Amino acid sequence: MDELSDESLMLRYANGDARAFETLYARHKDALYRFVRRQCGDPDIAFELAHDIWLKLIAARRRYRPRAGFTTYLFTVARNRLIDYHRTQARRLPGTGVTSNLINVEDLPTSQDDEPDALADVRALVDRSLELVQALPQDQRQIVLLYVEGLSMTEIGAITQFPAETARSRLRRALARLRQGLDELGT
Repeated sequence: MDELSDESLMLRYANGDARAFETLYARHKDALYRFVRRQCGDPDIAFELAHDIWLKLIAARRRYRPRAGFTTYLFTVARNRLIDYHRTQARRLPGTGVTSNLINVEDLPTSQDDEPDALADVRALVDRSLELVQALPQDQRQIVLLYVEGLSMTEIGAITQFPAETARSRLRRALARLRQGLDELGT
């Protein structure tokens, strides 16, 4: 079953094949969780939101039509759920977003020669990078995070409801802002 396309698996799942869903879930759970976590910052909330997204997918299985790739479909559901989440948070507390606890510098691969100063430099770079990503306008931030997950510009355009060229342009602007911010750090 691993050789079947995601779209075929989703159609099989819609017809009652639970193993097809298991395969889809195994293929996409990590990327979906990373995308959600980077958008909300809190691992517990990200877990709940990802769970909710999978439940929405399960509930909509009979309505699924492979008009676009499954990944596009899944991340569109995720994006819509995140929009709802951020709307409710905006009514409660000002500001939500990515936090530097997304990456633990101690978990990064290191060599025998790593010095504490080098690790501190890496920590500063990671923290600054995450701050810069958080500071991007929401549409640019989502495009960057979808791109990091390996989605094509066509898929990103479908998810964000921008033409692929618009998504590409916003990605270029976002990357330029990130480079400028990192240059200011002295990297």
